[in-house]
Amino acid sequence: MKKKYAFIVVLLALVLMGHDYWFDARPFILFPGDTADLHLLVGDDGKPVLERSLEKKMTLSFRLYHKEEVRDLLAAGEEGDQPVARVVLDKPGLYLVVMERDFDYITLNNKEFLGYLEHEEIAKDPFLIRAMGDRSEQRERYARSIKSLLYVRGTEVVPEIYSKVFYHPYEIVLLDDPYGLRKGGLIRAKVLRNGKPAVGKKVMAQHLPEKQFREIIKVSDKMGEVAFRLPEGGEWLIRSLDLNPCALCDTIDWESHWASFSFFVPE
Repeated sequence: MKKKYAFIVVLLALVLMGHDYWFDARPFILFPGDTADLHLLVGDDGKPVLERSLEKKMTLSFRLYHKEEVRDLLAAGEEGDQPVARVVLDKPGLYLVVMERDFDYITLNNKEFLGYLEHEEIAKDPFLIRAMGDRSEQRERYARSIKSLLYVRGTEVVPEIYSKVFYHPYEIVLLDDPYGLRKGGLIRAKVLRNGKPAVGKKVMAQHLPEKQFREIIKVSDKMGEVAFRLPEGGEWLIRSLDLNPCALCDTIDWESHWASFSFFVPE
C-alpha cells in the first residue's frame, strides 16, 4: 500500500510539473494504408513526463479531419486507450487531428505560481502580478486545444485543412503547410481567441528531439500572427498560453487556455 501511495504522489508531482499536452504521432509521415499511433504526451520543454490515456469525461471533442472524411475518434475509442487513438490512413493528403479538453483544476502556492509564470515568459507582466493579490495560494482552472497534422504521401493535398478554425476559447492554426518546408523554411501561425485574433501573446516553436531541443519565442501581432524560421527538420511543436484572472468565478482565481499544434518538417 505504501508503494502504491508513493507512486500516486510521484505521478501527481509529474502532472504538476508537466504543463504542455501535445500529440506525438508515430509516424507523422505515412503511405496510404499505414497506421498512425496518436500518443498524448504531457511535459515541459519537449520532454514528456507521462503519457495520457483517453479520458472521455475530460474530452469535449476528438476528431480526425481529411478532405474526404471526418472521424469521431472520441466515439470510436474506449476509456483508457493508450495511445489515445490508432488510425489507419487510407487516402493521400493531410490529416488534421483535433482534441479539446475540458477544465481541470490546480492549486499552487505563490512560489510555484511565480515559477510557472516565469517558465511561460510572463512573470514580468504587472497586470498578472497585481492580480495575484495578497492570497497565499492561486487556484486555477485550465483547458486545452490540442492539434496535430499528419501527411500521407500522394498527390492529394488540401492546404486549407491546417488553417481550419474551430472557435475554441484559444487555439493555434497554421498558415503554411509544414510538409512543404525544409529546414530553414518559414512557417506562419495564428493564435485565436474564440475565432478572433489574439494580440500580444507569447508563442513558442519548439524542436522536440531531446538531443536537439530548441525554442524560438515570438509575440503575436495585431492579426494574431507569428512567423518562425525553422532551422532544423523533424518534429516541431507550436504552443501558447492564454492566462487571465477569473473575475466571475467564486472558487477559482485564474482561468487558462493552452493551445498546441505538432507537426513534422521533412529532413
